[in-house]
Parts: sequence; structure tokens; C-alpha cells
Amino acid sequence: PYSSAANGVAEHKHGVTFDRVRTIIHDSGLPPFLCNYGCAYIVYTDNLLPASRTGFMIPAEIWHQKRVDVSHLRPFGAIAWGTVVDGTPGKLDLRGYLGRMVGYKERGTYLL
Repeated sequence: PYSSAANGVAEHKHGVTFDRVRTIIHDSGLPPFLCNYGCAYIVYTDNLLPASRTGFMIPAEIWHQKRVDVSHLRPFGAIAWGTVVDGTPGKLDLRGYLGRMVGYKERGTYLL
């Protein structure tokens, strides 16, 4: 009962998740070694979409018991600017850097 072959629902979900990871990695043009960030991105955004198994409620809203704001969502690999927070930049030093968004964390995003 604990073999992966006996759990077709979970194996199907893993297959669908990794199909989506391959798609966003290819679509963004980013290197394949970022697949772990892509997988975390897919799972995070999947929890912000209504699901039929929950009566078309959003899983994150069920978990947190409050309305979830999705205005921060961006496409995987989107061009973004990051702020330099370590050290004190000089008057003419750059205060930001150009990057590509590769995932979310609790208080922001991961930039490559």
C-alpha cells in the first residue's frame, strides 16, 4: 500500500506538476538547473487557484481563513529589479540590480 504505483492520484499530480515545470522553464528561457524553483513556483501558485475538490474554494484561503491577495503574482522568469540592501552604497553606486524572478518567499521574491 505504500508503493508509488499504488497511489495513482499522487503520481498523476506529480506528473502534471513536472509537466508544468518543464513548460515554464522552456517558456522563460531560463536554464534547467532552476527546476526546483520552478516546482516551488508551480506549487505556490497552484494553492492560489480554485479547486473542484474544495468546492471551488482557494486552498490558501481555507488554510489561512482569510481572503488571499494575488496582486503580487508575476510570470516565472519575468524581468525584475532588486534593491541592494547589504552595505551602504556610495553616492554614485548602483542601488539596484536587474534580475529574473524565479520564485516566491515569505516577504518577497527570488531573483536570479
